[in-house]
Amino acid sequence: MNPTAAPTSGSIDGSRPGFLDAEAVAFYRERGYLVVENALSPEDVAEINDAAAQVCRGELGTFKGWQGPHDGQSDLEVFRQYLCIHFPHKISPV
Repeated sequence: MNPTAAPTSGSIDGSRPGFLDAEAVAFYRERGYLVVENALSPEDVAEINDAAAQVCRGELGTFKGWQGPHDGQSDLEVFRQYLCIHFPHKISPV
């Protein structure tokens, strides 16, 4: 089974038809993740990255553990100090 799907419109839970086919929804429900290629436009990704940079740089307020200011550091260098992004997976019941 291919765990990827091309987006059209709707939501991953199947509440809006046409976004993912039944096989993709079943894959997600069984495994807890699904790769959806091109789900976000390059513009969406840039907007998310810009917002993350503002948060990490303390431009929207500082937070416990903030180690700024980050003058002279690239966004990637700043992200590495705060962000830990893992491959999503199904969470077991507590």
